[in-house]
Amino acid sequence: MRFMVDRYAEAVQIRRTELEAQRAGLAEYRAEVRTVCGLTRASAPTHVTTVVGALSAESMRYVDRACRADRALFPSHARIAADRAVDLVVQRVERDLLPELRRIATSRGLPMEVVATRPRDATPLTLPPLPPAARPWQVLSGSRTVLPWLGVPVLGAPAVTGSVGPAVGCGIVVLGLTVGARWVAADRARLRQWAAGVAAAVRAASTAVLVARLVQVEQQAVAALDVAVAARLATIEGELAALAHTEERNACART
Repeated sequence: MRFMVDRYAEAVQIRRTELEAQRAGLAEYRAEVRTVCGLTRASAPTHVTTVVGALSAESMRYVDRACRADRALFPSHARIAADRAVDLVVQRVERDLLPELRRIATSRGLPMEVVATRPRDATPLTLPPLPPAARPWQVLSGSRTVLPWLGVPVLGAPAVTGSVGPAVGCGIVVLGLTVGARWVAADRARLRQWAAGVAAAVRAASTAVLVARLVQVEQQAVAALDVAVAARLATIEGELAALAHTEERNACART
């Protein structure tokens, strides 16, 4: 009987040591959360650069290959892509951050669901204004080799007179092709310029959203861990009190 009481007392002491170690391990979680969020904040520009670079390259390819109808749709497509790019940056950063926050919880015996974060608040993305499209007559400069065939003197160049119907017809065709090609080039240059502004706006918006989001996630994680740690401490203290009561009762039994 004496041997069994000693073995039980030894088991109680081992359990007490385990509980005290768990109680000590629950400390310093706030500093660890701040450290993890700080490291994530330092690595976030890499994700921003990657996503913005991909968006810019895709926009340039679209503009260079798009026909007139597709170029007209580009601004609406770009606005949707810009919003998704900001969301993608946040998702990539959270994909790196959340496992670390869950590790902080599980290493202290807390469930992973403690650090589940709420969706971020939707923030409207402000894009630069779209430059106006060039008018056909704005791309006629430099066409002095064509206009004289139409009987129109340009910068003092002599106009062709006489019966030159075929030449005039060819001139009209060449002029139309020249104006069309220059207008398409000007329109694509306009959209490329705007796409660069969109990329800059996405970069700025992503950076601002990440700063706010990381602060929000840090606050949410700390608040959730505060509640979980308090509940866990209450459980540990209750079990330690029960063990102390058991030890007192066993001590009385031995005496």
